[in-house]
Amino acid sequence: MSPGFLAIVEDLADHPDSSISDVTRRTGLAQSLVSSTVAMLHERGVVAVNRDVRDRRRTVVTISPAAKRSLIDPRGKRPVHPALRKVLADRSEPQLRHIEKLLEELSSSVLPHR
Repeated sequence: MSPGFLAIVEDLADHPDSSISDVTRRTGLAQSLVSSTVAMLHERGVVAVNRDVRDRRRTVVTISPAAKRSLIDPRGKRPVHPALRKVLADRSEPQLRHIEKLLEELSSSVLPHR
């Protein structure tokens, strides 16, 4: 997993409903890299790409509700690792663990604390 990939995922986790331009500006990565990474994540159902509700001309990207439901279990009753392995089959174990850590950070910012 490239540092650019991680930067994009981290940025989207920290800044939901961001445009490709927003992510490009914040990460300093090439727009083509951000666009292709978002496209790959969208194909895999990890991110959702929608029209901005405030400005219908603008497209925004966020972690998809399906990914949140399948990858982040607020009750901790099932491990996330098997779901990650299925969705991101081409990633190594250390990469999957890093993504798990990022998802834990995301869940603590979007899910109510229990």
